[in-house]
Amino acid sequence: MSMDESSQIEKLVDEESYQSMDESSQIEKLVDEESYQIWKFQILVVFKAYGLADVVDGSSSLEKLTKAEEKDVWLKKDADVVDGSSSLEKLTKAEEKDVWLKKDAKAQKIIVTTIEKKLMMHIINCERAKDMFDKIKNIFEKSSHEQVCNLLQQFYSFSYEKGSDISLHISKIENLVHRLKTLNQIIDENMVMSKILSTLPEQYKYFLTAWESTPISGKTITNLTSRLVAEELRNKVRD
Repeated sequence: MSMDESSQIEKLVDEESYQSMDESSQIEKLVDEESYQIWKFQILVVFKAYGLADVVDGSSSLEKLTKAEEKDVWLKKDADVVDGSSSLEKLTKAEEKDVWLKKDAKAQKIIVTTIEKKLMMHIINCERAKDMFDKIKNIFEKSSHEQVCNLLQQFYSFSYEKGSDISLHISKIENLVHRLKTLNQIIDENMVMSKILSTLPEQYKYFLTAWESTPISGKTITNLTSRLVAEELRNKVRD
């Protein structure tokens, strides 16, 4: 990488840093296992969008840059005595490392500003963004089997929270289904609809009768959701 190229990259990283900070403020904060999958998805998108993914996934590292510098210096040792190119080579490598360190610092800032304070203690001794991200993954990504068992238990025991909007109730069920899907545990649409219907509060008993008479082609989650929202509005008017 030439000095001009390095300077251009550094300038680009600086210009995008403000944007990346704005993007990170829109990431849903990591609080617990339930919010982890959404947080992970959003933060990886931000890392990719602002060219920080390589410092987080380990595809580039300060150690690799240092080793490359040492190798280049060793290979050029004899030539350096003649043309003095060693100083230019070291300067170029130093700039590359400086760019990398700035990218790492920005990735770290995105991580620490998008997690709850109580999680800070787990990463407070981490020196690099990759270490922080790996630590968080280790905390929330248990063995797949354990996660599946835990989520299935949550799915089957899930119940309606009194006073909750029906759309929120459905979204919570769909969130559990999505988290299971990411672990290759598929809950089919009929089972999801059955879960929604079986957890409805007492005031929806007449809706259940109406839904049973719905043609098979009309029994979809989208249709069920829209009809339940409409029924909720009617119940509010009656009240």
